[in-house]
Amino acid sequence: MQVTRKTNIIKQDNEVAGKSYEVVNQFIYLGSQINSKNLTKEEIRLRIQAGNRSLFANKKLLKNKALNAASKLQIYKSTIRPIVTYGCETWATSHRTKSPTDI
Repeated sequence: MQVTRKTNIIKQDNEVAGKSYEVVNQFIYLGSQINSKNLTKEEIRLRIQAGNRSLFANKKLLKNKALNAASKLQIYKSTIRPIVTYGCETWATSHRTKSPTDI
């Protein structure tokens, strides 16, 4: 991925140490999406989707009447919330990204 302010750059494969690498606009690195425009909106949307998948995967467990509320809260805090908040310390938020209607 090339990050530059130039808008008329020709996208061609990069060559480093004799190896050719494809030029892309975005990719996932260590579970976080990185894009050439440095926008966090897409990353936040992906994190929310991952949290929803985790919530629905644990839905049967969270609806179980045999578990008390404290156990369900522990499941939420240990599985669902970390998925949604992974990497949020590095997000550069703006007024647009703070608004839930824009995501």
